[in-house]
Amino acid sequence: MKKKKYIIVTDLQELGFIKIMGKEIKLKVSSKKELSATTFRTVFIGEGYIITLTTKTGKQIDEVSIETGTLEIIKGSQKITLKVYGEAGC
Repeated sequence: MKKKKYIIVTDLQELGFIKIMGKEIKLKVSSKKELSATTFRTVFIGEGYIITLTTKTGKQIDEVSIETGTLEIIKGSQKITLKVYGEAGC
């Protein structure tokens, strides 16, 4: 794994998808934790990967909020941590 762009899509409830090295990986939520009123950690597993998404809710516009945080990808002894930015909402 290399530090490059990754796209993760998730419903933060049950499932997600991430594309790694050109392969789309289906993910399942293994745990969720509220770290504070605005910070959340969700751990996903799939195809030997452990994906930890930690997000902090920022500015909210109508029903959409801006999210920032980190994405940690682990497979075996390989580990990479990236900064993330995105939107969440209805």
